[in-house]
Amino acid sequence: MKKLNNFCAVFVFLLLAVSAVFTSCADLYDETELDKNELCIASTGSDTAGDGTAVKPYLTLGKALEHITNAGLGSSAEWTVYVLDEVVCHEVISSTTFTGSKLTLQGINGSCGLNGNQSGSVLKITAPGTFEINKLKITGGTGTNDGGTGTNGGGIYLNNSAHNNSNTIVIIDSDSVVTSNTAENGAGVIIFWGTLKVYGSITSNTANYSGGGIYNKGIVDFYGDITGNSANSGGGIYNTNGATINLYGNYTLSDNSPSNIPGVGIYNESSGTIYGDVTRSIDSIYSPPSGP
Repeated sequence: MKKLNNFCAVFVFLLLAVSAVFTSCADLYDETELDKNELCIASTGSDTAGDGTAVKPYLTLGKALEHITNAGLGSSAEWTVYVLDEVVCHEVISSTTFTGSKLTLQGINGSCGLNGNQSGSVLKITAPGTFEINKLKITGGTGTNDGGTGTNGGGIYLNNSAHNNSNTIVIIDSDSVVTSNTAENGAGVIIFWGTLKVYGSITSNTANYSGGGIYNKGIVDFYGDITGNSANSGGGIYNTNGATINLYGNYTLSDNSPSNIPGVGIYNESSGTIYGDVTRSIDSIYSPPSGP
């Protein structure tokens, strides 16, 4: 009888745990509440039998984006896609595939994430709008092959199609992490055009050439942690000519490993700009001398 009671207790605990995961999303979104602009995706979901609810989530972010486009709510609509566990993702978010003004990718606990499965950039964002990553891990990306420049942006590839830094904003919230991605440039994140706001962590990414954590040609507002990344140049951040880094608050820049100049967390090209308190950086910041 004691063994039976123990079994029942374990069964009830597991049932409640599973229920809690799905209820946290189901409470926010079901078939009767489509006006809330919220969808769910999960590794156990289906793009054919699913409808985007917590009970019947989609399998891919691409299918959720298709749902958003078909909903026809216009360019001012704000959407949230809940990621219920770790989902394979290598998605292009363009002005064709996303038609709203803001997309939040929202995890529900620390195990939720988007995994590139070693098949390109996890997220390639070229659409205008604001894209917020909250309580998620972005991992397993290998970058987008841009021909002569090699693979770029293992975790996140940001390039506003209109070449406007203020039109596309990506926010990595304080409880999100970009980790264990690879590329030749910008293993964690690459920004060609756009603004990246980092409140969370970019850690343990590896670039063969430049920018282990971030390769920046746009604007980076940095409040969070960039640690343990590696590259040939700019273990933490590679900041190109004309690009801007704004350092805020209690940021951490440490334990990044560039092979060409040891100890350099930020490699700042001669006409790159860095604002803020550079003395907080444990890693050094290097700017090559300008002129002949």
